[in-house]
Amino acid sequence: MPIRMALYDRRFAPGRAFGGEAERLGLQTRPIEGDVTGLWTDELALQWAGDPAPIAGLTATNSLFCLEQLARDHGMRVVFRIEHSAAGAKGVEHACFGPTVLVRQASDLGLTGSAWGADVARLLVRCPAQVGTIAAALLAARSLKGSGEPLVSWIIAPIRRG
Repeated sequence: MPIRMALYDRRFAPGRAFGGEAERLGLQTRPIEGDVTGLWTDELALQWAGDPAPIAGLTATNSLFCLEQLARDHGMRVVFRIEHSAAGAKGVEHACFGPTVLVRQASDLGLTGSAWGADVARLLVRCPAQVGTIAAALLAARSLKGSGEPLVSWIIAPIRRG
């Protein structure tokens, strides 16, 4: 699935790692600081009105909530998500939901180490064009550092009618 744009919340180290890797992979990147209003009014609303194309991101959960609501009006939805939450002294727990092939790849990556945000960027660009079967997995809490606030990685894409 060709991702048109990658959003990241630059307030968080994993978000910055995600944005840097997404840019290195050749994606257009857009940093935010929690609020998606400017990006929505200046860019996404116009883009999705004419040519709804997939976007990906690593943001705070409230940012995704807003984008998810706006996406519905344009025939789009979240097709993949990883919820990243603090797991005490163990680091960060990663709960994946989406296409089976992508969930398996996330499990293979493990999302370990302090640069797990970059791992997520490499994973999201592999999203298949057809969602297919859905799976879920909880990856072990092995990441070295969290953000202190729950984060979520995601892909929003047009709904494909069978």
